[in-house]
Amino acid sequence: MSDAPSWIIEVRKRLETPGKEPLVEGTARRSVMVGLSVDAGELWVLMIRRFGDRWGSAAFPGSDVEPGEDVWTAALRGAEDEIDLPQKAVLRLGELDGVEDVSGGLVTPCIGALPAKFEAKALGDDVDEVFRVPLSVLNNPQLVEEEIVEVEGVQRRVRSYHVGGRRIWGLAVYILEDLMERLQGEPS
Repeated sequence: MSDAPSWIIEVRKRLETPGKEPLVEGTARRSVMVGLSVDAGELWVLMIRRFGDRWGSAAFPGSDVEPGEDVWTAALRGAEDEIDLPQKAVLRLGELDGVEDVSGGLVTPCIGALPAKFEAKALGDDVDEVFRVPLSVLNNPQLVEEEIVEVEGVQRRVRSYHVGGRRIWGLAVYILEDLMERLQGEPS
């Protein structure tokens, strides 16, 4: 996946099937921007770490979906507000299945190709750090830890990835694993 046009075409093929969103009336909705780029011949994903996150975990920039707004508009607006990503600079590649968050809301991951020269910067009081992770490291079993944590009074078994001194877990892991599965599977 080193040639820009070919990786974009390949990812689009693998994301052709629209994401499924089991939506119940009144469910809170959020969408996130999962930004991909190529560096050193492999795909990287852009992530953030938020101020005040007691778990110190990685996330994706995004925003709540406002009434009458589509998931892409919310994801792009959130990425512009949080990391100064110009909305027009993102090439839309597809969406993953909606994922339920711990509060019962639905999060839709929007997958987009980022400009090669884009330098993200944390904006405002919400984002502490912006960083990139090569998707290939998520295939390394030595970086994976399974543990039981208590989230809002409920014990849950979670898988964490420890990459470059950062912990990726929870919703971000579900999104990344879905993306990896779609990218490794047969094209649609």
